[in-house]
Amino acid sequence: MSSTDPYGAPQQPQQVPYGHAPSYGAPQQPQQAPYGQAPVYTQPYPGAPGPYQGAPAPYPGGPSLGPYGVSNKSFLVTWLLSLLLGIFGADRFYLGKVGTGLLKLFTLGGIGIWALVDLILVLTNNQRDKQGLPLEGYDKHKKVALIVTGVVILLSIVFNSTRAASDPVSAPATGEPAAEAPAAPAVPADAPAAKAPAASSEKKVGQAFTADMGNGNTARITILSATYGDAITSGPYASPAKNGGYLTLDVLWETEKGETSSNPLYFKAKDADGRSANVELFMDDPLGSGEIPAGDKARGKVAFDIKPGTSTVIITNPILQEVARISVTP
Repeated sequence: MSSTDPYGAPQQPQQVPYGHAPSYGAPQQPQQAPYGQAPVYTQPYPGAPGPYQGAPAPYPGGPSLGPYGVSNKSFLVTWLLSLLLGIFGADRFYLGKVGTGLLKLFTLGGIGIWALVDLILVLTNNQRDKQGLPLEGYDKHKKVALIVTGVVILLSIVFNSTRAASDPVSAPATGEPAAEAPAAPAVPADAPAAKAPAASSEKKVGQAFTADMGNGNTARITILSATYGDAITSGPYASPAKNGGYLTLDVLWETEKGETSSNPLYFKAKDADGRSANVELFMDDPLGSGEIPAGDKARGKVAFDIKPGTSTVIITNPILQEVARISVTP
């Protein structure tokens, strides 16, 4: 006879399996599923973990890069842009630094100084992208970058040295006898004296001379003074001279005709033994770089790490062709 559950379907009383005696008073155990069938659970007891859902979902990937991650900007690309187009700020545009990239572009790489500093930062792995992250691939490409940069610098030095071997200023020297003729009158000595060095190869410190900068543009240059000393700057980039000291020239650059551009990179020097010295970039009160219209002038200093004694200073035009040279003894 069956009993009726007031809250559900009628239930059949449990049958005692054959061979087992019924037990009374003991707590009733949950009904076992028949052999060969998996038990069916309709609802877990409170607090029990849910059923196994299978293997965990695939790992979604690493966390986003933090301040100590690596940038997605390539060291190799940044180095090439800095080496080849650094004065135009191309490397900073690539790194996302648009503001300083524009400033670097308008100043032509800070007259070359800024471009050089950025190249050093890239080669020493101290350059960062806009988020402050180091560049990707430095350890892989650093040796190639250092070797290629050294080769480029060496080739530029050799190229400039071979350029200095030619002497285009020898052509104006043919007018030397004609220039000496007006020197006969003793009264107007001041006026002709200023023009005489322009046509003469014997230029002197303190006397102005002209230089044909090409395309009908003429510069009037005066080496006001020449000194020799141990230091040229007191700033953070000060370093001792490697050849005994620094030759420092106080230069006055004027445009006599057309429009010329002054630049300390237009100056080179040779010692008495013929060894070349390039202009120093880090110094106090340097000669500015920029366009100078007719009648205007610029003044500043250029310096060379060179041994003491008489030196020959060579001046070039913007395409690095020699236009004048002067013998200097501090």
